[in-house]
Amino acid sequence: MPDIQIPEPNEHTFFIGHERFENEFRGYWEKKQVPHALLLAGPKGIGKATFAYRVARFILENATQNENNATLTLELGDPEYFEGLKVASESNTILQVANKTHPGLMILERSENAQTRKMRNEIVLDDLKGLSDFLHLTAGNDSWRVVIIDSVDEMNIHSSNAILKLLEEPPKQVLFILISNNSGRVLSTIRSRCRQLTFSQLEYESIAKIIGLIVPDVDGQTLDSACRLSEGSVRAALDIVSGGTVGTLEDIVILFDTDLPIDRCKAEEIFEKWVQSRTKNEVNLIENKLEAVIAWLARGVRQFARDPNTVEEVVKGEKDVVISLIGRRGLDDFCERLKAAGAVIERTKQLHLDTKQTFFSVMHTLAGE
Repeated sequence: MPDIQIPEPNEHTFFIGHERFENEFRGYWEKKQVPHALLLAGPKGIGKATFAYRVARFILENATQNENNATLTLELGDPEYFEGLKVASESNTILQVANKTHPGLMILERSENAQTRKMRNEIVLDDLKGLSDFLHLTAGNDSWRVVIIDSVDEMNIHSSNAILKLLEEPPKQVLFILISNNSGRVLSTIRSRCRQLTFSQLEYESIAKIIGLIVPDVDGQTLDSACRLSEGSVRAALDIVSGGTVGTLEDIVILFDTDLPIDRCKAEEIFEKWVQSRTKNEVNLIENKLEAVIAWLARGVRQFARDPNTVEEVVKGEKDVVISLIGRRGLDDFCERLKAAGAVIERTKQLHLDTKQTFFSVMHTLAGE
């Protein structure tokens, strides 16, 4: 599969799944009861950011209104997919939001550390520079402003407290949209001041339709594997389609389809194969592949826990590998090994550790060696 240009959430002009939240927000708008803050909670990659930008486009497109009647510019009724908050296709707002240049939109996210030239691991106070001026701009003609925080989980205590103060006394005509991949990490005082919308995993059919729109020439087998392996995440499904995940999993089946210890030469070959598959602009290749392996095995564990006979195979030999890895020390122990392997990957991404060492550490951890 050639390189796929995966659109960012601010670039999407369609929205599939979670239609009830579009209906809910449309109701707030029409009743002039828009909350001052939304907390979009749920697993990563299931459409929260896409929804956030969709709401932002809708508000900013319809921000100028007279006192009693909003001027809506929606296009409704498309039979192919739900368009509850879609603005007119010719609107300049679409381009401005896609480029993150709309004067009524501010996005708070992690930034690059000027000294180390590396992305910070958290949103710091410096990332909030300009927010105060943005919020206190004169809002003529009932204009709205939107602040998107992606993600609120990544704010440190200082930036969290700064946002909390704003939520305690919210400015007029401002909507905060907080995106959370792990709402347990959000300050309870922030959660209590937001209208929380909890997003669930998307259904197979919704993911297939989205992939079909973005990658219309995807083959049926790859599409089916992506939908089944994605665990309800569009982002994961797109990564599978574009990143050769099925081939990665076949490599792991070959590696673990032997008695302990792991064959070092075979593992070396797999690692080098993965490295050689790197595209020009791809970052965190090894870490991403390892995370796909962890997610795949975790899926097998969940199926095994329900019924060992119902482990569904996406790649040939998958069931035998899952049963073998669990059988070495039991189900509980393998769950702990999965968590430990995930922690190794996360530490590598945060500290920029050697990926080859990480690869072998994860393989040995999963094998229980």
